[in-house]
Amino acid sequence: MSDHHHCQLSKKSNLSVYEDQPHFCCSKFLNFCQKWKTISSSHPKCREYLISVAVTNKEKKRHSTHKHWWIIHPFSKIRLYWEIVMTMVFFVAFITIPFMMCFVVLDYHGKNFDDIDTVIYIFCWIDIFTNLITGYYDEIRSEFILDQGKILQKYIESYFLIDVLSSLPWDRMTSTWRGPPDEDSVFIAEAVNLLPLLKLFRYFTFTSYIRQTQSYIRGEELPCQLTLTLLLYTYVVHWFTCFCSVAPLMLMHLEHEPVTKQLPAYMKKRLLAYYHHRFRNSYFREKKILSNLSDTLRQEVILHSCRRLVENVEIFQDLPKNILALIVSNLKAELYLAKDMIIKAGTQGECMFFLSSGTVAILTPTGKEVCYLEDGAHFGEVALLVQDQRRVASVVAVEVCEVYRLDRKDFRKCIAVHSDLFAKIERLATARMQRTVMIEEQHKRFTMHSRASSVSARKSRSKSTIG
Repeated sequence: MSDHHHCQLSKKSNLSVYEDQPHFCCSKFLNFCQKWKTISSSHPKCREYLISVAVTNKEKKRHSTHKHWWIIHPFSKIRLYWEIVMTMVFFVAFITIPFMMCFVVLDYHGKNFDDIDTVIYIFCWIDIFTNLITGYYDEIRSEFILDQGKILQKYIESYFLIDVLSSLPWDRMTSTWRGPPDEDSVFIAEAVNLLPLLKLFRYFTFTSYIRQTQSYIRGEELPCQLTLTLLLYTYVVHWFTCFCSVAPLMLMHLEHEPVTKQLPAYMKKRLLAYYHHRFRNSYFREKKILSNLSDTLRQEVILHSCRRLVENVEIFQDLPKNILALIVSNLKAELYLAKDMIIKAGTQGECMFFLSSGTVAILTPTGKEVCYLEDGAHFGEVALLVQDQRRVASVVAVEVCEVYRLDRKDFRKCIAVHSDLFAKIERLATARMQRTVMIEEQHKRFTMHSRASSVSARKSRSKSTIG
Protein backbone atom coordinates (compact mmCIF):
# COMPACT_ATOMS: atom_id res chain seq x y z
CA MET A 1 0.00 0.00 0.00
CA SER A 2 1.42 3.40 -0.98
CA ASP A 3 2.41 5.88 1.75
CA HIS A 4 1.74 8.89 -0.49
CA HIS A 5 -1.59 10.65 -0.58
CA HIS A 6 -3.14 11.03 -4.04
CA CYS A 7 -5.60 13.91 -3.85
CA GLN A 8 -8.87 13.26 -5.74
CA LEU A 9 -10.12 16.85 -5.51
CA SER A 10 -10.38 18.76 -8.75
CA LYS A 11 -8.40 21.91 -9.14
CA LYS A 12 -11.69 23.47 -10.22
CA SER A 13 -13.37 22.50 -6.94
CA ASN A 14 -15.89 24.73 -5.29
CA LEU A 15 -13.15 26.06 -3.05
CA SER A 16 -11.59 27.80 -6.02
CA VAL A 17 -12.36 31.50 -6.08
CA TYR A 18 -11.76 31.93 -9.79
CA GLU A 19 -14.76 31.59 -12.03
CA ASP A 20 -15.50 33.18 -15.36
CA GLN A 21 -17.28 36.16 -13.87
CA PRO A 22 -15.22 39.31 -13.24
CA HIS A 23 -13.58 39.73 -9.86
CA PHE A 24 -14.39 42.92 -7.94
CA CYS A 25 -16.33 44.08 -11.01
CA CYS A 26 -13.04 44.49 -12.84
CA SER A 27 -12.06 43.47 -16.31
CA LYS A 28 -10.71 40.09 -17.32
CA PHE A 29 -7.26 41.60 -17.34
CA LEU A 30 -7.39 42.34 -13.61
CA ASN A 31 -8.73 38.85 -13.00
CA PHE A 32 -5.81 37.47 -15.01
CA CYS A 33 -3.35 39.53 -12.93
CA GLN A 34 -4.98 38.27 -9.73
CA LYS A 35 -4.44 34.67 -10.84
CA TRP A 36 -0.76 35.37 -11.49
CA LYS A 37 -0.11 36.98 -8.12
CA THR A 38 -1.92 34.40 -5.99
CA ILE A 39 -0.67 30.96 -4.93
CA SER A 40 -0.01 28.50 -7.76
CA SER A 41 0.02 24.72 -7.42
CA SER A 42 2.86 24.58 -9.97
CA HIS A 43 5.22 26.45 -7.64
CA PRO A 44 7.90 24.03 -6.35
CA LYS A 45 7.55 25.22 -2.75
CA CYS A 46 3.79 24.74 -2.95
CA ARG A 47 4.40 21.03 -3.50
CA GLU A 48 6.80 21.06 -0.56
CA TYR A 49 4.82 22.95 2.09
CA LEU A 50 1.15 22.31 1.19
CA ILE A 51 -0.20 18.78 1.55
CA SER A 52 -3.21 18.88 -0.78
CA VAL A 53 -5.10 20.76 -3.48
CA ALA A 54 -7.78 21.61 -0.92
CA VAL A 55 -5.26 23.45 1.23
CA THR A 56 -3.99 25.29 -1.83
CA ASN A 57 -7.50 26.36 -2.83
CA LYS A 58 -8.19 27.49 0.71
CA GLU A 59 -5.08 29.65 0.65
CA LYS A 60 -6.22 31.11 -2.68
CA LYS A 61 -9.51 32.15 -1.15
CA ARG A 62 -7.80 33.66 1.91
CA HIS A 63 -5.43 35.63 -0.29
CA SER A 64 -8.18 36.93 -2.59
CA THR A 65 -10.26 38.19 0.31
CA HIS A 66 -7.35 39.67 2.26
CA LYS A 67 -7.61 43.37 3.07
CA HIS A 68 -4.16 44.04 1.60
CA TRP A 69 -5.24 43.05 -1.92
CA TRP A 70 -2.01 44.31 -3.55
CA ILE A 71 0.24 41.77 -1.76
CA ILE A 72 1.92 39.20 -4.02
CA HIS A 73 1.78 35.64 -2.72
CA PRO A 74 5.28 34.17 -2.15
CA PHE A 75 4.24 30.95 -3.98
CA SER A 76 2.69 32.70 -6.98
CA LYS A 77 3.61 32.35 -10.65
CA ILE A 78 4.76 35.93 -11.02
CA ARG A 79 7.05 35.59 -8.01
CA LEU A 80 8.47 32.32 -9.35
CA TYR A 81 9.28 33.80 -12.76
CA TRP A 82 10.65 37.00 -11.24
CA GLU A 83 13.04 34.97 -9.06
CA ILE A 84 14.22 33.16 -12.20
CA VAL A 85 14.93 36.57 -13.76
CA MET A 86 16.79 37.70 -10.61
CA THR A 87 18.83 34.49 -10.74
CA MET A 88 20.24 35.63 -14.08
CA VAL A 89 20.69 39.20 -12.78
CA PHE A 90 22.65 37.97 -9.74
CA PHE A 91 24.73 35.68 -11.95
CA VAL A 92 25.91 38.67 -14.00
CA ALA A 93 26.10 41.10 -11.07
CA PHE A 94 28.48 38.90 -9.07
CA ILE A 95 30.95 39.22 -11.95
CA THR A 96 30.49 42.77 -13.22
CA ILE A 97 30.01 44.70 -9.97
CA PRO A 98 33.33 43.67 -8.32
CA PHE A 99 35.17 44.12 -11.62
CA MET A 100 33.73 47.56 -12.37
CA MET A 101 34.18 48.81 -8.81
CA CYS A 102 37.82 47.71 -8.45
CA PHE A 103 39.17 48.12 -11.99
CA VAL A 104 37.09 50.98 -13.44
CA VAL A 105 35.47 53.18 -10.78
CA LEU A 106 38.48 53.07 -8.43
CA ASP A 107 41.01 53.10 -11.23
CA TYR A 108 44.10 55.10 -10.29
CA HIS A 109 44.40 57.07 -13.51
CA GLY A 110 41.23 59.15 -13.42
CA LYS A 111 37.54 59.61 -12.68
CA ASN A 112 35.58 56.81 -14.33
CA PHE A 113 31.95 55.68 -14.17
CA ASP A 114 30.24 52.30 -14.14
CA ASP A 115 27.98 52.30 -17.19
CA ILE A 116 27.55 48.51 -17.34
CA ASP A 117 25.86 47.89 -14.00
CA THR A 118 23.23 50.60 -14.48
CA VAL A 119 20.82 48.05 -15.95
CA ILE A 120 21.53 45.69 -13.04
CA TYR A 121 20.71 48.46 -10.57
CA ILE A 122 17.37 49.01 -12.32
CA PHE A 123 16.48 45.35 -11.88
CA CYS A 124 17.61 45.49 -8.26
CA TRP A 125 15.31 48.44 -7.51
CA ILE A 126 12.39 46.58 -9.09
CA ASP A 127 13.30 43.63 -6.88
CA ILE A 128 13.33 45.86 -3.79
CA PHE A 129 9.83 47.10 -4.65
CA THR A 130 8.51 43.58 -5.23
CA ASN A 131 10.05 42.40 -1.97
CA LEU A 132 8.17 45.15 -0.15
CA ILE A 133 4.82 43.84 -1.40
CA THR A 134 5.53 40.09 -1.38
CA GLY A 135 4.38 37.95 1.52
CA TYR A 136 6.49 35.24 3.14
CA TYR A 137 6.02 31.82 4.67
CA ASP A 138 6.55 31.60 8.43
CA GLU A 139 7.98 28.10 8.93
CA ILE A 140 7.70 28.29 12.73
CA ARG A 141 3.96 29.02 12.66
CA SER A 142 3.42 27.18 9.34
CA GLU A 143 1.41 29.98 7.80
CA PHE A 144 1.64 32.60 5.08
CA ILE A 145 2.14 36.19 6.22
CA LEU A 146 0.30 38.62 3.95
CA ASP A 147 0.11 41.62 6.28
CA GLN A 148 1.93 44.66 4.84
CA GLY A 149 3.34 45.79 8.20
CA LYS A 150 4.85 42.39 9.02
CA ILE A 151 6.25 42.11 5.51
CA LEU A 152 8.03 45.47 5.86
CA GLN A 153 9.38 44.53 9.29
CA LYS A 154 10.66 41.19 8.03
CA TYR A 155 12.38 42.71 4.99
CA ILE A 156 13.91 45.61 6.94
CA GLU A 157 15.36 43.18 9.48
CA SER A 158 16.95 41.09 6.74
CA TYR A 159 18.23 42.39 3.38
CA PHE A 160 16.56 45.78 2.94
CA LEU A 161 19.56 47.93 3.96
CA ILE A 162 22.00 45.78 1.98
CA ASP A 163 19.79 45.90 -1.11
CA VAL A 164 19.42 49.68 -0.99
CA LEU A 165 23.08 50.50 -0.31
CA SER A 166 24.30 48.09 -3.00
CA SER A 167 21.88 49.38 -5.65
CA LEU A 168 22.75 53.07 -5.65
CA PRO A 169 25.02 54.62 -8.35
CA TRP A 170 27.66 55.75 -5.87
CA ASP A 171 30.18 56.47 -8.63
CA ARG A 172 27.97 59.30 -9.90
CA MET A 173 26.74 60.42 -6.49
CA THR A 174 30.33 60.94 -5.29
CA SER A 175 31.76 62.29 -8.55
CA THR A 176 32.13 65.79 -7.04
CA TRP A 177 34.50 64.53 -4.33
CA ARG A 178 36.15 61.80 -6.36
CA GLY A 179 39.11 62.39 -8.62
CA PRO A 180 42.58 61.32 -9.70
CA PRO A 181 45.41 61.59 -7.17
CA ASP A 182 46.59 64.97 -8.38
CA GLU A 183 43.27 66.50 -7.34
CA ASP A 184 41.88 67.01 -3.84
CA SER A 185 39.94 63.75 -3.80
CA VAL A 186 38.33 62.61 -0.54
CA PHE A 187 39.22 59.12 0.65
CA ILE A 188 35.75 58.52 2.13
CA ALA A 189 34.22 59.30 -1.27
CA GLU A 190 36.50 56.69 -2.82
CA ALA A 191 35.69 54.08 -0.14
CA VAL A 192 31.92 54.62 -0.46
CA ASN A 193 32.16 53.36 -4.02
CA LEU A 194 32.82 49.89 -2.60
CA LEU A 195 29.29 49.70 -1.17
CA PRO A 196 27.89 47.93 -4.28
CA LEU A 197 30.06 44.99 -3.22
CA LEU A 198 27.49 44.40 -0.47
CA LYS A 199 25.48 42.74 -3.23
CA LEU A 200 27.72 39.70 -2.71
CA PHE A 201 25.82 38.96 0.50
CA ARG A 202 22.95 37.97 -1.76
CA TYR A 203 24.90 34.91 -2.89
CA PHE A 204 22.85 32.63 -0.62
CA THR A 205 19.64 34.04 -2.11
CA PHE A 206 21.12 33.32 -5.54
CA THR A 207 21.82 29.67 -4.66
CA SER A 208 18.31 29.21 -3.22
CA TYR A 209 16.84 30.56 -6.47
CA ILE A 210 18.93 28.08 -8.47
CA ARG A 211 17.72 25.17 -6.35
CA GLN A 212 14.14 26.38 -6.70
CA THR A 213 14.51 26.58 -10.50
CA GLN A 214 16.00 23.09 -10.55
CA SER A 215 13.02 21.82 -8.57
CA TYR A 216 10.59 23.64 -10.88
CA ILE A 217 11.98 22.01 -14.02
CA ARG A 218 12.32 18.73 -12.06
CA GLY A 219 16.04 18.50 -12.74
CA GLU A 220 18.52 16.16 -11.09
CA GLU A 221 20.04 17.11 -7.75
CA LEU A 222 23.64 16.10 -8.55
CA PRO A 223 24.15 18.37 -11.62
CA CYS A 224 22.66 21.25 -9.65
CA GLN A 225 25.06 20.68 -6.75
CA LEU A 226 28.06 20.41 -9.10
CA THR A 227 27.02 23.64 -10.81
CA LEU A 228 26.77 25.48 -7.49
CA THR A 229 30.18 24.20 -6.39
CA LEU A 230 31.80 25.28 -9.66
CA LEU A 231 30.15 28.69 -9.45
CA LEU A 232 31.35 29.17 -5.90
CA TYR A 233 34.97 28.41 -6.78
CA THR A 234 34.81 30.69 -9.84
CA TYR A 235 33.27 33.57 -7.92
CA VAL A 236 35.73 33.28 -5.02
CA VAL A 237 38.73 33.47 -7.37
CA HIS A 238 37.19 36.42 -9.21
CA TRP A 239 36.30 38.28 -6.01
CA PHE A 240 39.73 37.71 -4.49
CA THR A 241 41.41 38.99 -7.66
CA CYS A 242 39.32 42.14 -7.59
CA PHE A 243 40.03 42.64 -3.88
CA CYS A 244 43.78 42.30 -4.42
CA SER A 245 43.65 45.02 -7.06
CA VAL A 246 42.20 47.65 -4.74
CA ALA A 247 43.44 46.61 -1.28
CA PRO A 248 47.02 48.02 -1.53
CA LEU A 249 45.91 51.53 -2.45
CA MET A 250 43.17 51.50 0.17
CA LEU A 251 45.60 50.41 2.88
CA MET A 252 48.10 53.00 1.71
CA HIS A 253 45.41 55.67 2.00
CA LEU A 254 44.62 54.65 5.56
CA GLU A 255 48.22 54.33 6.71
CA HIS A 256 49.59 57.46 5.07
CA GLU A 257 46.62 59.83 5.16
CA PRO A 258 48.09 61.84 8.11
CA VAL A 259 51.37 62.24 6.21
CA THR A 260 49.98 62.95 2.74
CA LYS A 261 47.60 65.54 4.12
CA GLN A 262 50.57 67.87 4.61
CA LEU A 263 52.01 67.26 1.14
CA PRO A 264 51.37 69.35 -1.99
CA ALA A 265 49.19 67.91 -4.75
CA TYR A 266 52.02 66.96 -7.13
CA MET A 267 53.81 65.02 -4.37
CA LYS A 268 50.60 63.18 -3.46
CA LYS A 269 50.26 62.18 -7.08
CA ARG A 270 53.78 60.79 -7.23
CA LEU A 271 53.35 58.93 -3.96
CA LEU A 272 50.14 57.26 -5.13
CA ALA A 273 51.71 56.50 -8.49
CA TYR A 274 54.59 54.76 -6.76
CA TYR A 275 52.26 52.54 -4.72
CA HIS A 276 50.11 51.81 -7.76
CA HIS A 277 53.04 50.53 -9.81
CA ARG A 278 54.79 48.98 -6.85
CA PHE A 279 51.95 46.61 -6.01
CA ARG A 280 50.89 46.09 -9.62
CA ASN A 281 47.39 45.05 -8.47
CA SER A 282 48.73 42.45 -6.04
CA TYR A 283 48.94 42.31 -2.30
CA PHE A 284 51.31 39.82 -0.73
CA ARG A 285 54.50 39.74 1.34
CA GLU A 286 57.08 38.48 -1.11
CA LYS A 287 60.04 38.53 1.27
CA LYS A 288 58.18 36.60 3.96
CA ILE A 289 57.06 33.98 1.45
CA LEU A 290 60.59 33.52 0.10
CA SER A 291 62.08 33.32 3.60
CA ASN A 292 60.01 30.21 4.32
CA LEU A 293 61.49 28.32 1.35
CA SER A 294 64.61 26.21 1.35
CA ASP A 295 67.82 27.78 -0.01
CA THR A 296 67.75 25.70 -3.19
CA LEU A 297 64.08 26.36 -3.90
CA ARG A 298 64.46 30.06 -3.07
CA GLN A 299 67.32 30.40 -5.60
CA GLU A 300 65.31 28.60 -8.27
CA VAL A 301 62.29 30.86 -7.70
CA ILE A 302 64.40 34.05 -7.80
CA LEU A 303 66.30 32.87 -10.86
CA HIS A 304 63.07 32.01 -12.67
CA SER A 305 61.46 35.36 -11.81
CA CYS A 306 64.52 37.22 -13.19
CA ARG A 307 65.07 34.90 -16.16
CA ARG A 308 64.07 37.47 -18.78
CA LEU A 309 66.37 40.04 -17.21
CA VAL A 310 69.28 37.63 -16.96
CA GLU A 311 68.91 36.36 -20.53
CA ASN A 312 68.95 39.91 -21.96
CA VAL A 313 72.02 41.14 -20.06
CA GLU A 314 75.22 40.58 -21.98
CA ILE A 315 77.50 40.17 -18.97
CA PHE A 316 75.37 37.34 -17.58
CA GLN A 317 75.61 35.17 -20.66
CA ASP A 318 77.60 31.93 -20.51
CA LEU A 319 77.95 32.11 -16.73
CA PRO A 320 77.81 29.00 -14.54
CA LYS A 321 74.42 28.48 -12.97
CA ASN A 322 75.73 28.68 -9.41
CA ILE A 323 77.43 32.06 -10.02
CA LEU A 324 74.33 33.29 -11.82
CA ALA A 325 72.07 32.24 -8.94
CA LEU A 326 74.41 33.91 -6.45
CA ILE A 327 74.35 37.21 -8.34
CA VAL A 328 70.58 37.14 -8.85
CA SER A 329 69.98 36.40 -5.17
CA ASN A 330 71.83 39.62 -4.30
CA LEU A 331 69.80 41.85 -6.60
CA LYS A 332 67.50 44.35 -4.88
CA ALA A 333 64.33 45.46 -6.68
CA GLU A 334 63.62 49.20 -6.96
CA LEU A 335 60.94 51.26 -8.70
CA TYR A 336 61.39 54.66 -10.31
CA LEU A 337 58.68 56.92 -11.72
CA ALA A 338 58.94 58.99 -14.89
CA LYS A 339 61.50 61.83 -14.61
CA ASP A 340 63.09 60.31 -11.49
CA MET A 341 66.88 60.71 -11.31
CA ILE A 342 68.32 57.20 -10.90
CA ILE A 343 71.96 58.27 -11.14
CA LYS A 344 73.29 61.81 -10.94
CA ALA A 345 76.55 62.76 -12.65
CA GLY A 346 79.30 63.73 -10.23
CA THR A 347 78.03 61.67 -7.30
CA GLN A 348 79.97 58.77 -5.85
CA GLY A 349 78.98 55.39 -7.27
CA GLU A 350 78.33 52.40 -5.00
CA CYS A 351 76.23 50.12 -7.23
CA MET A 352 75.13 49.21 -10.74
CA PHE A 353 71.59 48.76 -12.08
CA PHE A 354 69.84 46.24 -14.31
CA LEU A 355 66.80 47.55 -16.16
CA SER A 356 64.00 44.98 -15.91
CA SER A 357 61.31 47.07 -17.61
CA GLY A 358 60.96 50.64 -18.80
CA THR A 359 63.15 53.17 -20.60
CA VAL A 360 65.93 55.40 -19.24
CA ALA A 361 67.89 58.26 -20.79
CA ILE A 362 71.67 58.56 -20.40
CA LEU A 363 72.72 62.23 -20.06
CA THR A 364 76.08 63.95 -19.87
CA PRO A 365 76.78 66.27 -16.89
CA THR A 366 75.66 69.20 -19.04
CA GLY A 367 72.37 67.53 -19.95
CA LYS A 368 73.26 66.25 -23.44
CA GLU A 369 71.44 63.02 -24.32
CA VAL A 370 73.80 60.16 -25.06
CA CYS A 371 71.35 57.32 -25.69
CA TYR A 372 68.30 55.49 -24.42
CA LEU A 373 68.34 52.11 -22.68
CA GLU A 374 65.40 49.73 -22.58
CA ASP A 375 64.40 46.35 -21.07
CA GLY A 376 67.37 44.13 -20.27
CA ALA A 377 70.00 46.88 -20.31
CA HIS A 378 72.40 47.71 -17.49
CA PHE A 379 74.25 50.85 -16.39
CA GLY A 380 76.49 52.18 -13.62
CA GLU A 381 78.89 49.21 -13.84
CA VAL A 382 81.96 51.45 -13.41
CA ALA A 383 81.11 51.83 -9.72
CA LEU A 384 81.60 48.08 -9.21
CA LEU A 385 85.16 48.19 -10.54
CA VAL A 386 86.63 51.40 -9.20
CA GLN A 387 86.15 52.47 -5.62
CA ASP A 388 85.30 56.14 -4.95
CA GLN A 389 84.65 56.63 -8.67
CA ARG A 390 82.43 59.59 -9.53
CA ARG A 391 79.55 59.05 -11.90
CA VAL A 392 80.37 60.36 -15.38
CA ALA A 393 76.75 60.44 -16.60
CA SER A 394 73.24 60.93 -15.30
CA VAL A 395 70.46 58.37 -15.76
CA VAL A 396 66.84 59.59 -15.80
CA ALA A 397 63.71 57.43 -16.02
CA VAL A 398 61.70 58.24 -19.14
CA GLU A 399 58.75 56.14 -17.90
CA VAL A 400 57.99 53.96 -14.91
CA CYS A 401 61.04 51.69 -14.55
CA GLU A 402 61.61 48.52 -12.57
CA VAL A 403 65.30 48.03 -11.90
CA TYR A 404 67.49 45.70 -9.88
CA ARG A 405 70.39 47.15 -7.91
CA LEU A 406 73.64 45.28 -7.34
CA ASP A 407 75.87 46.77 -4.61
CA ARG A 408 79.63 46.73 -4.92
CA LYS A 409 80.19 44.70 -1.75
CA ASP A 410 77.77 42.00 -2.94
CA PHE A 411 79.31 42.01 -6.38
CA ARG A 412 82.81 41.47 -4.99
CA LYS A 413 81.61 38.42 -3.08
CA CYS A 414 79.92 36.92 -6.13
CA ILE A 415 82.84 37.16 -8.55
CA ALA A 416 85.69 36.60 -6.11
CA VAL A 417 86.38 33.27 -7.83
CA HIS A 418 85.29 34.26 -11.34
CA SER A 419 87.86 36.54 -12.94
CA ASP A 420 86.35 36.22 -16.44
CA LEU A 421 83.19 38.03 -15.36
CA PHE A 422 85.22 40.83 -13.79
CA ALA A 423 87.25 41.30 -17.00
CA LYS A 424 84.11 41.36 -19.16
CA ILE A 425 82.43 44.02 -17.04
CA GLU A 426 85.64 46.02 -16.96
CA ARG A 427 85.84 46.09 -20.77
CA LEU A 428 82.21 47.14 -21.12
CA ALA A 429 82.55 49.80 -18.44
CA THR A 430 85.68 51.26 -20.01
CA ALA A 431 84.05 51.43 -23.44
CA ARG A 432 80.95 53.16 -22.09
CA MET A 433 82.97 55.61 -20.00
CA GLN A 434 85.18 56.56 -22.97
CA ARG A 435 82.09 57.02 -25.15
CA THR A 436 80.42 59.25 -22.58
CA VAL A 437 83.55 61.36 -22.06
CA MET A 438 84.02 61.71 -25.82
CA ILE A 439 80.43 62.85 -26.34
CA GLU A 440 80.75 65.26 -23.44
CA GLU A 441 83.95 66.78 -24.92
CA GLN A 442 82.32 67.07 -28.34
CA HIS A 443 79.31 68.76 -26.76
CA LYS A 444 81.57 71.20 -24.90
CA ARG A 445 83.51 72.04 -28.08
CA PHE A 446 80.29 72.49 -30.00
CA THR A 447 78.91 74.75 -27.26
CA MET A 448 82.08 76.84 -27.13
CA HIS A 449 82.16 77.10 -30.93
CA SER A 450 78.53 78.17 -31.03
CA ARG A 451 79.15 80.81 -28.39
CA ALA A 452 82.23 82.10 -30.19
CA SER A 453 80.32 82.25 -33.48
CA SER A 454 77.46 84.16 -31.91
CA VAL A 455 79.88 86.64 -30.30
CA SER A 456 81.65 87.19 -33.64
CA ALA A 457 78.33 87.68 -35.39
CA ARG A 458 77.26 90.30 -32.84
CA LYS A 459 80.57 92.15 -33.21
CA SER A 460 80.24 92.14 -37.01
CA ARG A 461 76.70 93.50 -36.83
CA SER A 462 77.86 96.17 -34.37
CA LYS A 463 80.71 97.33 -36.66
CA SER A 464 78.45 97.46 -39.70
CA THR A 465 75.96 99.54 -37.77
CA ILE A 466 78.62 102.01 -36.65
CA GLY A 467 80.04 102.23 -40.19
